[in-house]
Amino acid sequence: MCLLMKFIQSALNVDSPEKKAQETFSLRNTGDFFRKIVVLDGNRKLWTDEDGVMYVGVIPFLLDDIVKEVIG
Repeated sequence: MCLLMKFIQSALNVDSPEKKAQETFSLRNTGDFFRKIVVLDGNRKLWTDEDGVMYVGVIPFLLDDIVKEVIG
């Protein structure tokens, strides 16, 4: 059985570069290759930034089958 680790951070928003840096600092500095996800407020669709951190709204995170597949 293979368990893949995922890091999940929750944040109200990442609307400014400063807020994004604050919310993803620990994720970007883990030094590993595990999947990193930031769950945001609302109904934002899944997207990935240049560092490979994934962002998604809480509603699709909880309800969409695509997101369930992503976090396994």
